[in-house]
Amino acid sequence: MAVDGARAGQSAWLNESAAKFVVLSVATAIAAYVAMRFGYAILQGGNYWTLGDWLINYEGGFTRRGLAGTITLWLSDATGLSLTNTAGLFMIAIYAAMAALYLYCFASQPVSYPLVMLMLSPVTLLMPFYYVKSAMVKETVAFLALTVFATAAIANRRWMIWIGGAVYVFSIFTHEATTFYAPFLCIFAWLFARQGLVSNREALWLAGGALAVSAVALGVSAIWPGHGLPPAICESVLSRGVMEAVCANDPNGLMGPITWLDQSAFYGVEFTIQEQIRSGIWWHYIIGYALAILPFFLLRPRDRKLNAGLVYLGVVLGILVFAPLFVVATDWGRWIGMYVFVMAMLTLVALDQGLIEPRNVGFAGPLLLLYPFVWSLIDFGDGLDWGLLPKATRAVERILSMSGLG
Repeated sequence: MAVDGARAGQSAWLNESAAKFVVLSVATAIAAYVAMRFGYAILQGGNYWTLGDWLINYEGGFTRRGLAGTITLWLSDATGLSLTNTAGLFMIAIYAAMAALYLYCFASQPVSYPLVMLMLSPVTLLMPFYYVKSAMVKETVAFLALTVFATAAIANRRWMIWIGGAVYVFSIFTHEATTFYAPFLCIFAWLFARQGLVSNREALWLAGGALAVSAVALGVSAIWPGHGLPPAICESVLSRGVMEAVCANDPNGLMGPITWLDQSAFYGVEFTIQEQIRSGIWWHYIIGYALAILPFFLLRPRDRKLNAGLVYLGVVLGILVFAPLFVVATDWGRWIGMYVFVMAMLTLVALDQGLIEPRNVGFAGPLLLLYPFVWSLIDFGDGLDWGLLPKATRAVERILSMSGLG
């Protein structure tokens, strides 16, 4: 719908079909590399944190974050496939589906500078490329739900809304941090109603349901935090041949995600203060957050009913929704990525409905193409890092080394 606006936001250099082909090809290649790298790691036993966090389960008793692990254990026992490989295939399938829908949603829109920036942003689809531990993290399930919602609106597929809802429910009982998406799902519900995919009454039910089930999931995580259960959970996964590091328990060294369940929220706050505040790295994340949301300010309301100031205020206020996570957990890069991802999906739907359009950036356009090449954001500990080019160079060297050609 917003073709004219998108064309106004690009200049002569940006050939529509060529630019779309290049950007989608780069993003697809990197996403495929992320999946293959993760698959290779699984064959070597897996990444202790990603694998351990995924395998938290209910065998020792009901606990937060246990749904994905419980289903994975059941699948492993039912198929006879090793638990590590079952978890790996499960996570890769979710990531692949999410990446495919993400690419579809971008491909459905006219190319513009802000969309290219979001497509190759270091904190959306490509974040696992920069930081290995971010590959297949549990919020990928919520990312899949968001891409399903966006695809439902863009492809005008009502039935996909209910699939997205089911995936979202799965995500919040897999990791309670994804409950912070609930307010944004209310915006999706409004966009669905505006498009006519659902009635106003159904939209209210969708929004209310998202808020209610998210509140329940948060309550569950508070009432059943998992204290005292790590020994039983560890027994359930170690007895099935999973690497021992997932249950490491050295507060001054390696601590696995399963044993982390025994730690209180106060420990998480202190750990965050130590790692992000006292270390002096906090200012990296302020700069990183500003860079991460920059593309949204290169868009403007197309609908006269939308006040530009209020739209941009909404972008900034959305940051406050995730603010509690920055207090209790040190994974600041992940929380920034979670916010930018949902905003990117909402942006694509709003563009499709003609609510917003790219700004005309004029001569500054080509400079914006440097955006993904000059920065990236690490989960925690190191903050800002260099961008796409040096990381891609190292990835090629690694591929050549693994193939025996390097």
